[in-house]
Amino acid sequence: MRRLATASIAALALPGIASATPPLFVARDLPIHGRTLAASRPPIRFDLVGLHWQGRGTVRFRTHSLGGHWSAWQRGAPEAEDQPDRGSAEARRRQGWRLGNPYWAGLSDRIEYRVSPGIRRLRGNYVRSGAVDVPLRAASVASSPAIMTRSTWGAVESIRRNHPEYATSLRLAVVHHTAGS
Repeated sequence: MRRLATASIAALALPGIASATPPLFVARDLPIHGRTLAASRPPIRFDLVGLHWQGRGTVRFRTHSLGGHWSAWQRGAPEAEDQPDRGSAEARRRQGWRLGNPYWAGLSDRIEYRVSPGIRRLRGNYVRSGAVDVPLRAASVASSPAIMTRSTWGAVESIRRNHPEYATSLRLAVVHHTAGS
């Protein structure tokens, strides 16, 4: 996180010296202007997007792939179990914001969104994974998604809080996650 903040400050303070490498994460407020349908061209190409908003109401969105196709409309809301625990520090930091699930869009360059009345503020969080630059490992089960390592998506190891402990051997592992696709 500190590295990202330092890079952001350097890019703003010294634009002529800043690296030509595109940022991996950008958050931007999106205009609402009382309209129910709006479009945005984010400052980066992205393959993961999450919308957060303030106010009572719903948000739906779709993304435009670099191949020229629009995705189906998606609901911007998280599943109940994805919310911060009530009373936690995370919940206090997010007070007033409704958090949308991250949505894997594939490499995209635009987003359209619809907001219902009551939405006061909308923010798009765009992530460029860089996964296209690193070969992915495949799981051994048919139709399994590719495995993206932490180094592939540019994880900053220095901000991890709980480092994993590893067993000396492994006989079986099952990863099960049912939120979204």
